[in-house]
Amino acid sequence: MNSTRTISGEIYSWSGELAQSAIDGVYGTHKALTERNFRDNLKWLTGDNGEGRQAHHVLPQEHREKFFAAGININNPTFGSWVDTSTHLGFSYEYNQDWAFFFGSFGDYIPTKMQILSFATELAGKYGFDIYFELRERDKMRVFRNMRLELTKEGFVEFIENGSIEKVVCNSYYRPDTDSNEGICTVHFYGKPPKELNIGCDSYNSQYGIPVSEDGTKLFIGSWYKGLGGYEKGLLAYDIDSGSVLWRFKEGKIGAIFVYGKYLIVEKAYTAVYKLDIGNGGVLAKISSTTLEQLFHLEYPYVFGDTISGKRSVINVESMEVVKKYNTKVVNPFDCLGLVIQDVSINRNTLVISGFEECPNRNYSIKGTKDFVRVIDNDFGNW
Repeated sequence: MNSTRTISGEIYSWSGELAQSAIDGVYGTHKALTERNFRDNLKWLTGDNGEGRQAHHVLPQEHREKFFAAGININNPTFGSWVDTSTHLGFSYEYNQDWAFFFGSFGDYIPTKMQILSFATELAGKYGFDIYFELRERDKMRVFRNMRLELTKEGFVEFIENGSIEKVVCNSYYRPDTDSNEGICTVHFYGKPPKELNIGCDSYNSQYGIPVSEDGTKLFIGSWYKGLGGYEKGLLAYDIDSGSVLWRFKEGKIGAIFVYGKYLIVEKAYTAVYKLDIGNGGVLAKISSTTLEQLFHLEYPYVFGDTISGKRSVINVESMEVVKKYNTKVVNPFDCLGLVIQDVSINRNTLVISGFEECPNRNYSIKGTKDFVRVIDNDFGNW
């Protein structure tokens, strides 16, 4: 699934009579995600009334159309911060100029959500304000904490910057004669020449990245149906130095791949969450689920499964146990026919999901897709 979408019209959460049907104060939604409600929604999110401070749009309103084109609603309080009034007025012009330069560097292209949030994080450090979002799992946490992935016209680039590997550049082209992708990944090291690996990467892999082991010696690539690099479908581990295949996990429908030192956590859609030995690909443990569609990285050692045996769940990857399950009424309080979770995060021991939903009360006649940010657990550490 593409993590970004083009948005037109007003984006807001279900409110009014529908909001009154939310479970209780902890799990209730906030006001519509509009500019007018931005301050009140930031109060709701932070538990701070913001007295004497301004509700700062981390993503400036003058670029709202470009943010929306990247799949971001700037009036979501997740992208807000409390800033002293005089400080806010003092840096506003320079702050907006920084964003104008950022967008100008892309020419006619719209940067990805990941690129935008990476830059917003840098500016938060520069101007000294708090942020309430983080680059998560299917962004930088896909491999380990210092990775980020950016899309380009030719393919995608993973910035590793772990002291050994600077980045991995992936380019691909389609061969109609073999109905396959001939993808080249170039690993750029610090202090020695780059290494090219012909692994058949394509746009599918840009959704999940091509993770690198923390010691910088192995590279992992998954596929759905078609084989990559001349092999059948599955998950392959490559030796970066020699370019040879170290092992293959013979399962398709590979989604998220998370690297944890000596093992991998691997999502096989509609089948299971696997824990694999990083050295030989052997299955150390698995949690079966025919309803699994997405896997999100949380704080170690937890991941969020959407869904595990029909319920949104938290898994401890060390013990490979489901430690929490969330009732449908908490996740989907308005009984929407369609609900897609795009991000999951932990903020101050609170588990927050965000995404979009449609057709509340299972009513097809209610048109439109609505964004939401929803607290589903305000005591995450209590098992």
